[in-house]
Amino acid sequence: MEANDLATAEKRIQNHISVLETARTHLIPKTPAASVAPVKLVDDIITLTKFLSLAQNLNKQRGNC
Repeated sequence: MEANDLATAEKRIQNHISVLETARTHLIPKTPAASVAPVKLVDDIITLTKFLSLAQNLNKQRGNC
């Protein structure tokens, strides 16, 4: 993966994570019983964060070859 491609991917993934985090903060319910909707957003935030980490690690491994 080219450094420029990685930088673009990082920026786009971080933007998506930011949007999901903003949405989650606006959807946090006033009562704990209605907290089901933000759970899906948290799952997506975690998944995108893992993708970001994998992309960064892939680039590090290729750089060491």
